[in-house]
Amino acid sequence: MEHAISEKSLERFVTGKTSPAENRLLVAHLLKGCGHCSHRLTSLVSPEVPSWAYDRLFARMEMSVGDTWSALRGEELQPVLASVR
Repeated sequence: MEHAISEKSLERFVTGKTSPAENRLLVAHLLKGCGHCSHRLTSLVSPEVPSWAYDRLFARMEMSVGDTWSALRGEELQPVLASVR
């Protein structure tokens, strides 16, 4: 069975590449309660992110915070920090 809204239309809608007429048609379709399109849009907007991606992000953030903290404790910044206090 062919669905009224194509996969390409949903992808274009998520990326903002649909026309105002297409937007109205798609929103009207969603308001009628199409579970298929709602689920598909949710997966396009919130793609599944593998857990290792978060691990890498947090490791980079920890390194950045550590580097910043080390720089702030450095001798050359002590006079600047003292003037701010």
